[in-house]
Amino acid sequence: MKTLLKNANILNVDDGTIYSSSILVKNDLIDCIEKEIDEQVDVVIDCSNFLIMPSFKNGHTHSAMTFLRGVIDNVRLEEWLFDNIIPREDLLNADDVYKFSKVAILEYIKNGITFANDMYLFPEAFIKACLELNFPAAISIETGQEIYKKYFENENFRDKLNNIHPRMNILANAHSIYTVSENDLKLLATNASKNNLSTYLHLAETKTEVENCLKEHNLSPVAYANKLGLFKNGGAGYHLVHLEPGDIDILKDKGVSVISNPGSNLKLGSGIAPLRLYKKEGILMGLGTDGAASNNTLSMFYEMRLAFNLENLTDNDLEPLTPLDVIKMATINVSKICHQNNCDGIKVNQYADLIALDLNEPELFPNDKILSHIVNSASSSDINFVMINGKIVYRDHSFVGIDTKKIYQEANDAKLKIEAKLKKA
Repeated sequence: MKTLLKNANILNVDDGTIYSSSILVKNDLIDCIEKEIDEQVDVVIDCSNFLIMPSFKNGHTHSAMTFLRGVIDNVRLEEWLFDNIIPREDLLNADDVYKFSKVAILEYIKNGITFANDMYLFPEAFIKACLELNFPAAISIETGQEIYKKYFENENFRDKLNNIHPRMNILANAHSIYTVSENDLKLLATNASKNNLSTYLHLAETKTEVENCLKEHNLSPVAYANKLGLFKNGGAGYHLVHLEPGDIDILKDKGVSVISNPGSNLKLGSGIAPLRLYKKEGILMGLGTDGAASNNTLSMFYEMRLAFNLENLTDNDLEPLTPLDVIKMATINVSKICHQNNCDGIKVNQYADLIALDLNEPELFPNDKILSHIVNSASSSDINFVMINGKIVYRDHSFVGIDTKKIYQEANDAKLKIEAKLKKA
């Protein structure tokens, strides 16, 4: 399959420049970027009124939480999680996760997101959903799950999972330091180190988490996780809102990245991550939506806007984020943090994961300030098409080759069954 994106306005996310050229996509890769491309192709798209940019990558999410969207508002994380989320999650089965994950993938695609670092129950069900919809993802091998034991103890299973799809990779995860025992956290550190995996976990998300960790271990969550050996191969902390003295030095020394989730942190009242400080210290930052239960939208436009503007409420003595900083956080930085290969922007031999923004939309005027508009005014309604692996999967506000009606119906039926179980319980 060959697709020619003719006369495109192309965003170079390395330096923020925009240049005019054409892009030849062969199968799943960008094959050529030249002003004039003379080659027989299957599809030609005139992109003279579009900005072509790398698609968004979701650095942290719980995809199947779509069934919990709007379940409760105006509570802090602890009450949200233990009183409202976990009791409902206890009623889930693998088939439910498969169905609810497909709804999330539709929302990702509609919002220009073509990769998700997912962390949830029944990860093999999420894998099934991704394979069915040809959606790239990182798969969490999380402590306490059946797949975790199989992965680290069964070499054949591990090899199979490591090679299940070229666009899927494995990440070692713990939910958090306060929901996983110290012994299990140490075992995860050992298993991850043996298998050369980076480690990822919710970390320093709330003041309560930090206060409890200081009280119990006389260490901050970052220092405690480091003491247990979780960062031997680097990795990332999801959220990282509340730091203690010395935490920055640990993150820098161990090569730990930050995946910020401003929408979730705002809804649950967790606080504002010190992104300006992370920028100053050269710590790699990415963005994630978190799950639909704590956000409630799975939109990188929303996350970028919050990340960029909430920083005005933090340390004004530090250099602020630029629109390009935030766009990188939503695109190529997540790919680096989650070890996604060949996702380094619009370049030859990189995966053709692209979105086209319609420059004729009023909220993108004037076009000479487009980087600011992408962060501050653009939305999914400005997307003309989304391409994953060189294949257009969304165009003119419609999904291509996906039976959305069936996906919604199956997910709704599954949700009704869970509600019935909850009532009975």
